[in-house]
Amino acid sequence: MSPNERGETLFAPELEWLASLTQQEFSAVFRHSAVKRAKWRGLVRNACVALGNSTVSRESASHERIVTLLGDLAHSPDELIAEHASWALARLKN
Repeated sequence: MSPNERGETLFAPELEWLASLTQQEFSAVFRHSAVKRAKWRGLVRNACVALGNSTVSRESASHERIVTLLGDLAHSPDELIAEHASWALARLKN
């Protein structure tokens, strides 16, 4: 799904959206962008770290979605993503 179809912009994309991208979506969205140099796993890892450092309130509607997303990513077969998602999840649950 393209960023425009989801109401996203590449100028200041939402961290939740970046973390939720599949490798195929990443390739399609960033096909002609220098972001491809970071590779999908690097972008998702960085989004996880940024989410873990965010100040999203437990009372916000997005908190539960983000915790669920990070929980899914914590079970990723990619160890780098799983480790950083687990770290972020622990920070948001404290």
